[in-house]
Amino acid sequence: MKKILNLFVAFSTLFVIASCSDVPSPYELVTSDPSAGKTLPYKNTSLSSGFTVQTIAGNAWSQGSTYTQASGYSNGNYTESESWLVSPGIQTGEDSVVLSFDYTIRYGSSLKEAELYEYHQVYISTDYVDDVTTATWTLLPFKPEKSSYSDWTLYPSNEIQIPQEFLNQSKVYIAFVYKCGSTQGATTTWELENFSIKNGVASGGSDEPTIEPKTPIAKGNGTLENPYSASQADSISSTLSSGQTTDEVYVKGYISQINEVEVERYGNAIYFISDDGTTTGQYEIYHGFYLNGEKFTSKDQISVGDTVIVLGKLTKYNSTNEMAAYSKIVYLNGSSTPVTPTPVGGTSYGKVTSIADGVYLIGAITDGSNCVLATNLSSTYSYGWLGATKAIMANNVVTTAETAVTWKFTAVPNTNITYTIQDAQGRYIYMTGTYNSFNVSETQVDGCYWDVSFNNDGTVNIVNVSTGKTIQYSPNFSSYGAYSEVSNVLPCLFLKDTEGGETPVDPTVTGTGTKDDPYSVSKAQSVGATSANAWVKGYIVGYVSGAAIATGAVFGVPTSAETEILIADDPETTDYTKCVPVQLPAGAIREGLELSAHSSYYKQEVSVYGQLVKYFGVLGVKSTSCAIIGQTTIGTEPNE
Repeated sequence: MKKILNLFVAFSTLFVIASCSDVPSPYELVTSDPSAGKTLPYKNTSLSSGFTVQTIAGNAWSQGSTYTQASGYSNGNYTESESWLVSPGIQTGEDSVVLSFDYTIRYGSSLKEAELYEYHQVYISTDYVDDVTTATWTLLPFKPEKSSYSDWTLYPSNEIQIPQEFLNQSKVYIAFVYKCGSTQGATTTWELENFSIKNGVASGGSDEPTIEPKTPIAKGNGTLENPYSASQADSISSTLSSGQTTDEVYVKGYISQINEVEVERYGNAIYFISDDGTTTGQYEIYHGFYLNGEKFTSKDQISVGDTVIVLGKLTKYNSTNEMAAYSKIVYLNGSSTPVTPTPVGGTSYGKVTSIADGVYLIGAITDGSNCVLATNLSSTYSYGWLGATKAIMANNVVTTAETAVTWKFTAVPNTNITYTIQDAQGRYIYMTGTYNSFNVSETQVDGCYWDVSFNNDGTVNIVNVSTGKTIQYSPNFSSYGAYSEVSNVLPCLFLKDTEGGETPVDPTVTGTGTKDDPYSVSKAQSVGATSANAWVKGYIVGYVSGAAIATGAVFGVPTSAETEILIADDPETTDYTKCVPVQLPAGAIREGLELSAHSSYYKQEVSVYGQLVKYFGVLGVKSTSCAIIGQTTIGTEPNE
């Protein structure tokens, strides 16, 4: 728990106007319910009667006859605000208790995911008495989502399990905390209805009061063969700042709690894993997918007690350590061989820097060989944000068997750079109004024309002719939108193989990382920064001058001593994206491999052993302890 002493913070983002419904003027302070704690089940449709409003700054929660709403917008002005809406005291017994409510959050196209969480929070307390700033509050695991609707349709919240320490209490208080900034882009509207707290278990959860501990999961190094334990993942997340993520790693544990398995729309789940199967020290898997990234189709596909290995990025949002959205289970229970990620294969698409009529992928390159492809809207939706799916790029080629990631570009007659874009179902994507999301139509309509131009770095500007907004990938929301300003990741275009045939995995993507079977450079890039030690083989092609490989890659022999080399699969390459930088620590490795002193090593093949981590902003090899070039071994061979 944390003591809330100073609740006035800096706020951020969201465009807001008031609901079409009439709402009474805000109350600055409503007297708290003086009666005894409400008994379970307790419901309150409008969150008005019995709920207390305390405003720290700016606009207050506004309580109506059918709903309660918070907004920083009023009379044409945007006001930096923080306001608390506190329930009456509620009695809890020894049985499990679950909280739910309906809500919508609208506007705020510039709001980042971490800020969305920070500005729409739900807390619980046992010692609140009229002043929220002197009470002790515990953050509950509410994960807000912005509405995809253009009206005031409300979503059901995720069911929230009340923590065990708040059971058997004469009074507990639930607080909804709204915050916003002082500009249009930093303001949201949050509307609530149908508050419900009752005995029960959150959807997919377990009502067992105790779980027998299992044999503890051993610690590992984050690889599939030797995954991190849940406690290791939690420790790594705890070192991150809010919103920061790691590269993808493997984490193993027993499922200890399931908060939600959503099968109607998104097909993902919120669950926890731990080293021994109990809820002690458990680690959250937020909005993760089923085996190999498939959507969940049934709530009983996972159960408390299951053994899983999950592939995803570790992160922290506010004070919550978790695995970020879009993870996937790659091993479930006692199959003899873990289920591995789907191998690269299918149709190949090559990166281009000019455009003609054809079928393309729209993909943002996020880290060397990692590419995030824009996905089509579901056939059941006529508008929304474009989803994102991960793919591996090797030698500027993406190979995928998926079809719902393709886009057909067709030139508009009598124009130079204007195109229509159709999804795999033949629907045209277009924009309308002030929205940053997309609509689809079976026929060409206003707003379906896009100007296409390329930048010097190979990225593409796909600009809607009607709105002037540019298609971009948002890492914070893991989706594609179109925005007036370029503040996210511009994509690249990948043209479908003109032969249209099936292509094998790139032959340069090879190796298992051992001395006898080292990773190729392309394979190391596809494996990513796992922090594991491995052997990598490539040709020495140059070095890095400066702090960034993108601007400092030099292909040739240096005239003075350098502390790193570049290796690549092709000795003739001059493309830094096809290279891995290798650190040369002081001592035997630097003395034996430094390129200015050993110019004959230029374009020679070398195998190096070290840690796969970020280096010069890309996948690299650091803490290099051994190298083999020709018949010469430099440094000390590891015991494998």
